[in-house]
Amino acid sequence: MRLVGPRVVLRELELSDVGDVFGIYSNDRVLTFRSRDKPTREEVRSMVGDGVDRAGREARLEYFVAITFVDDRPASARLRAGRGTTRPGTAGRWG
Repeated sequence: MRLVGPRVVLRELELSDVGDVFGIYSNDRVLTFRSRDKPTREEVRSMVGDGVDRAGREARLEYFVAITFVDDRPASARLRAGRGTTRPGTAGRWG
Protein backbone atom coordinates (compact mmCIF):
# COMPACT_ATOMS: atom_id res chain seq x y z
CA MET A 1 0.00 0.00 0.00
CA ARG A 2 1.28 3.45 -0.91
CA LEU A 3 -0.77 6.67 -0.96
CA VAL A 4 0.95 9.81 -2.24
CA GLY A 5 -0.33 13.31 -1.57
CA PRO A 6 1.15 16.68 -2.46
CA ARG A 7 3.42 16.73 0.64
CA VAL A 8 3.29 13.36 2.39
CA VAL A 9 3.32 9.65 1.58
CA LEU A 10 1.52 6.94 3.55
CA ARG A 11 3.22 3.59 3.04
CA GLU A 12 3.64 0.22 4.69
CA LEU A 13 6.13 0.19 7.55
CA GLU A 14 9.45 -1.35 6.48
CA LEU A 15 12.35 -2.94 8.34
CA SER A 16 14.43 0.09 7.39
CA ASP A 17 12.13 2.17 9.65
CA VAL A 18 13.41 0.50 12.85
CA GLY A 19 15.67 3.45 13.72
CA ASP A 20 12.83 5.95 13.33
CA VAL A 21 10.41 3.81 15.34
CA PHE A 22 13.04 3.38 18.07
CA GLY A 23 13.44 7.16 18.08
CA ILE A 24 9.80 7.68 18.97
CA TYR A 25 9.71 4.96 21.62
CA SER A 26 12.92 6.19 23.27
CA ASN A 27 11.74 9.82 23.42
CA ASP A 28 10.83 10.79 26.98
CA ARG A 29 8.13 13.22 25.79
CA VAL A 30 6.43 10.38 23.91
CA LEU A 31 6.73 7.99 26.85
CA THR A 32 4.57 10.36 28.89
CA PHE A 33 1.61 9.05 26.88
CA ARG A 34 2.57 5.35 26.88
CA SER A 35 1.74 2.94 29.65
CA ARG A 36 4.76 0.73 28.92
CA ASP A 37 8.44 1.02 29.67
CA LYS A 38 10.95 2.23 27.10
CA PRO A 39 11.69 -0.69 24.71
CA THR A 40 15.14 -1.72 23.59
CA ARG A 41 16.20 -1.38 19.95
CA GLU A 42 15.90 -5.18 19.63
CA GLU A 43 12.32 -5.10 20.95
CA VAL A 44 11.45 -2.40 18.40
CA ARG A 45 13.14 -4.41 15.63
CA SER A 46 11.00 -7.40 16.63
CA MET A 47 7.81 -5.30 16.70
CA VAL A 48 8.48 -3.82 13.25
CA GLY A 49 9.49 -7.24 11.89
CA ASP A 50 6.27 -8.78 13.18
CA GLY A 51 4.27 -5.99 11.54
CA VAL A 52 6.09 -6.52 8.24
CA ASP A 53 5.46 -10.28 8.45
CA ARG A 54 1.76 -9.75 9.18
CA ALA A 55 1.51 -7.35 6.22
CA GLY A 56 2.19 -10.31 3.94
CA ARG A 57 -0.79 -12.30 5.18
CA GLU A 58 -3.91 -12.54 3.11
CA ALA A 59 -6.36 -11.81 5.95
CA ARG A 60 -5.13 -8.66 7.66
CA LEU A 61 -6.52 -7.26 10.88
CA GLU A 62 -4.15 -4.30 11.21
CA TYR A 63 -1.95 -1.97 9.21
CA PHE A 64 1.30 -0.33 10.31
CA VAL A 65 1.75 2.73 8.14
CA ALA A 66 4.72 5.10 7.96
CA ILE A 67 3.97 8.72 7.19
CA THR A 68 6.87 10.21 5.26
CA PHE A 69 7.51 13.35 3.25
CA VAL A 70 7.38 13.37 -0.56
CA ASP A 71 10.92 14.78 -0.73
CA ASP A 72 12.34 11.59 0.90
CA ARG A 73 12.97 13.09 4.32
CA PRO A 74 12.91 10.40 7.03
CA ALA A 75 9.67 9.00 8.31
CA SER A 76 7.92 11.40 10.65
CA ALA A 77 5.13 9.27 12.09
CA ARG A 78 3.73 5.79 12.43
CA LEU A 79 0.04 4.93 12.35
CA ARG A 80 -1.44 1.64 13.50
CA ALA A 81 -4.96 1.03 12.34
CA GLY A 82 -6.95 -2.15 12.56
CA ARG A 83 -9.95 -4.01 13.84
CA GLY A 84 -10.47 -6.73 16.37
CA THR A 85 -7.96 -6.79 19.21
CA THR A 86 -6.01 -3.70 18.06
CA ARG A 87 -6.77 -0.14 19.03
CA PRO A 88 -7.60 1.53 15.70
CA GLY A 89 -5.96 4.84 15.02
CA THR A 90 -3.07 4.41 17.43
CA ALA A 91 -0.49 6.89 16.18
CA GLY A 92 2.99 7.94 17.14
CA ARG A 93 5.18 10.78 15.94
CA TRP A 94 8.87 10.44 15.14
CA GLY A 95 11.02 13.48 15.80
